[in-house]
Amino acid sequence: MTDQLPPDTPLLLKVNKGTVPSFTTLLQSGFTIETEPQKTISELLLELPGFTEDYVDERLQTIFLNGMPLDDVSSPVGSGKSVLALAGHMPGLAGAILKRGSVHAPLRSQVSVADSSSPDESNEPGLVRIKLFGIVAKERGAEILNGGARMNSKKLAAFFRNRPELLAKIISAQLADQQVEIQSLAETLSSMPELNLTIND
Repeated sequence: MTDQLPPDTPLLLKVNKGTVPSFTTLLQSGFTIETEPQKTISELLLELPGFTEDYVDERLQTIFLNGMPLDDVSSPVGSGKSVLALAGHMPGLAGAILKRGSVHAPLRSQVSVADSSSPDESNEPGLVRIKLFGIVAKERGAEILNGGARMNSKKLAAFFRNRPELLAKIISAQLADQQVEIQSLAETLSSMPELNLTIND
């Protein structure tokens, strides 16, 4: 039955009070949003729950777009599929080199995406997978999960299969209009397309 469900099928997890933050490591694998190709990274970020201009400027110290360090958030998102990884300050010399606007940026082995190629003139919508790490996931992940996030169901299945301690925090699971047995949640998700995950307490 699950392989007949459309993409973005809603999955609502009700969890024990105060435990939503325990699930924010889910966001390391990323959630997907569709966006216009001429929209800037900054405009995209400011649409996320809890992301203000001050938060972007002060807390997002490390940003990668398609695996390359990004300094300029006024860069366009572009069309096609992209991966945007967000983190706070990373420790050590590597963190200093990869930090946005770092004086050590010339030591990077690759050029910043902000400095590469010409702007994308395509009008096709882009799909951006946004990954949250460290302090950013801790500070903003719960809001994102509360509001719903489009996620890869097979990655969700693997996540829950390897974390029985989190399954124990789930009170109920509802896929579309059907209740799902919590202990069989990973197996159910493994045969699905992408879904829209919401976690509430």
